[in-house]
Amino acid sequence: MSDYRRDMRTNAERTRTQYTRRFPIFWVLLLGFVIISVIYISGVINKVEAFLEEYESVQPKYVEAEVFDTYFKKIDYDKLLKAADRGDGEISEFETRDDLITYLKGLYEGKEISCYSISTGAANAETAELKLTDLAGYFVEQFNSKGDIRYIVKAGEDKIAEFTLMHSDSELKKSKHGFKMYELADIELFFFPHESVTVKLPQSSTLTVNGVTVTDKYLMPDVREEEEINKHLPDGIEGIVYVAYTIDGLFGKPEISVTDKNGKATECVYIEDGNYWSAGFLYDAALEAQFSDYVINAIEKYAAYMQMDGARADFIDYYDTDSELWQNIITTENYFVWEHEGYTFKDKKASEFYRYDENVFSCRVSMTHLLHRYGWEDYVDYIDMTIFLRNVNGKYVIFDSFARQ
Repeated sequence: MSDYRRDMRTNAERTRTQYTRRFPIFWVLLLGFVIISVIYISGVINKVEAFLEEYESVQPKYVEAEVFDTYFKKIDYDKLLKAADRGDGEISEFETRDDLITYLKGLYEGKEISCYSISTGAANAETAELKLTDLAGYFVEQFNSKGDIRYIVKAGEDKIAEFTLMHSDSELKKSKHGFKMYELADIELFFFPHESVTVKLPQSSTLTVNGVTVTDKYLMPDVREEEEINKHLPDGIEGIVYVAYTIDGLFGKPEISVTDKNGKATECVYIEDGNYWSAGFLYDAALEAQFSDYVINAIEKYAAYMQMDGARADFIDYYDTDSELWQNIITTENYFVWEHEGYTFKDKKASEFYRYDENVFSCRVSMTHLLHRYGWEDYVDYIDMTIFLRNVNGKYVIFDSFARQ
């Protein structure tokens, strides 16, 4: 072998010896183990991170925020009422869904809407058993065993609603590792119809509430008040009877109106002491214009006769001579005649004309009858009475009367 080749071989062996000494096999193996471990751990960490991200994504706080934003933060009243299954079945015939929404706006708008949990969704009695070989399964079962979570919603300081989140039973609503996703179970709204109205009015009148005619099913059966005036009416003539209606279950203050039997609007007055509205009846202006002078003349002549200043013939044409009233006039002696030398009437007034049917009406007549005495003060007789007239052969004549208190 040539010296050149021998030197080359010697140098190569020396180099291998140096390399081996510099990088022993232990370190080569250790390096390989470390690299493999890093790769494995990196993979495990990635899987753990993915699992934790998935676990975080199914937390109920996200569904809570979604429900709150959808139904309460910017309230969609129609959507909210539908979700809570409220409204349609509890709105009376006198209100509409728009009236209910207006009422709710009065409760909610302008107030801070807040939400907080009143239950933790604690795990049910049967919870998962911890197995170190299946930590992921343990956490899934532990999560899925939690109960429902209840939340309160407040407008300012007022509690207005509650809603519940529960695990979905749908297989489509499970995460990759089997976490049951939360979903809205129910919404409960805390509002109730609390308004009512009671109206007392003549039976012949018509009551409307919010533009809807009130029927007899709302009548108060224990209220039926007949006016004293009815006792003086002929049989078969309907007098003035007061009845009352009560309408409950209203969300807002109602608008009420009353019309009389002729369709004319009647004023309603609130009676605070009894917490009800009262509507009277309208007097007949046409009758007043037609008969005022007539009834005043009749009572003047009758009053003069009672003080022996006239004869029956002066007022007989104003009276129904077949009536009991006329019989009393002609058979009763007058014991209250005052001595006087003349008389006058002042403050004469006819009012409160009311027609019961086409042939019968009543009115109120008042005046002051002064009986003059020479050198002495006048006797003063205050007359205030209600008279009843009916049509006899085309002419209205008085058939009954009573003195007012």
